[in-house]
Amino acid sequence: MGEAEGVDDVPVHLLLTAVLAPMFPVSVITAGYAAYVSWRRRDYVFLVGSVACVVLAAVRNVFVGAVAAVVVSTLYYVVGRRLPRGVEGVLWVAAGLSLASTYFMMGAWGLPEYVAGFRAWWSGSTSSSSLIPAHFVLAFTSLSVTYTSGLKVRGGRWGAVADYLRENPGAVPVIAFMALLLTAAAWLAMGLEGVANKAAELAYYFLVAGVALQLYAALKEGGEGSGDGGEG
Repeated sequence: MGEAEGVDDVPVHLLLTAVLAPMFPVSVITAGYAAYVSWRRRDYVFLVGSVACVVLAAVRNVFVGAVAAVVVSTLYYVVGRRLPRGVEGVLWVAAGLSLASTYFMMGAWGLPEYVAGFRAWWSGSTSSSSLIPAHFVLAFTSLSVTYTSGLKVRGGRWGAVADYLRENPGAVPVIAFMALLLTAAAWLAMGLEGVANKAAELAYYFLVAGVALQLYAALKEGGEGSGDGGEG
């Protein structure tokens, strides 16, 4: 069973590579991990695919590298003759949205440009970077969903926290929403209306992500429950 679960690391991290594409070279980490797993499993087809994603991003541009990551992930499922499920399905949606935001995100073809664009949006000096905060939330949420879904449940207080996060994929973005909203309120009380408005805007992006994930989890649980009832 452990072997079967480990195989899924390849497409999951390639899809994360697509999501993180505008933050290049951060995306190299996830593609590198997929390449490492492929190498350990002697799966040289996907080893070449993982390396190709990085090379295309570096030589061509991050959008081409992200498209390559999605294509390789697709081949993984086609060759395996199975459909993505769970967190992989969420990442498919995130990868598609990220590809769109990467394509239309002016100048955000690497981490320095990405940070500069985010700072420009935060300061309100430009409106062309409005997709960057949305993508920031998308990337943050995708990472949280990927790694909280694989948390090991143990006893004690931390085990209960891990169990809660694993069963509620929208918990982390909702927590981020509350933290940012409290920060915005504090800044507003201090008279910093400009940054307070930006923090509140970012908070609502997180709220949308959290609610969407909780709705997905509820629908998935309802579908599994009705399936179990039919078998009984």
